[in-house]
Amino acid sequence: MRCLPFTSSPWDTTTDGDSNPPLRSLVRRSLWTTLDSGRDQRSSAATALAAVGVAHSALTATAVEALTARFECDEEHLSVRSTIAEGLLSLDSAHPDAVEVNETELQQVAAAYVILEVE
Repeated sequence: MRCLPFTSSPWDTTTDGDSNPPLRSLVRRSLWTTLDSGRDQRSSAATALAAVGVAHSALTATAVEALTARFECDEEHLSVRSTIAEGLLSLDSAHPDAVEVNETELQQVAAAYVILEVE
């Protein structure tokens, strides 16, 4: 399996100005770190969210399952596509008290996606 990572992070210029970043920043950073690493995983985004869930008990398997359910599988090309925007929406739906998603963030990541292909 091969990961085609993004060329740059949509959050490179984002700063929260807080030494104790909010949970949404930890989620975003974990997503980006995992996606950018190019690890061979079926679901880098879900893996990143699972890692965040271990550190933050408010994020349970429900959030990861919600994100995973949004993956689109193209059987012909054996690829999996997942938009980070959808992932953030899934988290927000599963845990509205723990995750804050605003329109600006969604616009920043609307076109960002990761493609995993089976070689």
